[in-house]
Amino acid sequence: MKVAVQTITPVCVSSGEKLNTIGDYIIEEKGVALIDQKKLGNIFLEAQAPLSFARDFARLAFRREGKLVDFLREHGIDYNALVRCRWSLNASSLSGQHSRLLTVTLTSAQGAYLPGSSLKGMRRSALLFHFFQQGGMTSLRW
Repeated sequence: MKVAVQTITPVCVSSGEKLNTIGDYIIEEKGVALIDQKKLGNIFLEAQAPLSFARDFARLAFRREGKLVDFLREHGIDYNALVRCRWSLNASSLSGQHSRLLTVTLTSAQGAYLPGSSLKGMRRSALLFHFFQQGGMTSLRW
């Protein structure tokens, strides 16, 4: 049997991982740069004045004062050295957001995917919708 699927609304199956602008990513002009957490942690170990560095980062993290990119720039660190990967997206919707959370989709080596259970759930919902559109329970006889 062949099945044709038409996307009506966006579908995202989340991996459960959430990213925020404090230390996970930086909003760029054409997308998002994901920060390598190990490299960011190494900066704390290598800082010239670790207490001052930690205090400034705490202001960013807990008081939401500024952005990660500005914090790194103030301390003379090129954030490009910390980037793990970049995602292209319409970042204009994220501009001006200091604490925006991004939800990471479920992925495999081949890219993002929908698990079979999600596909079955969508199919079941579509069949139920069609059933109720055709009269649903009123057409059943008990």
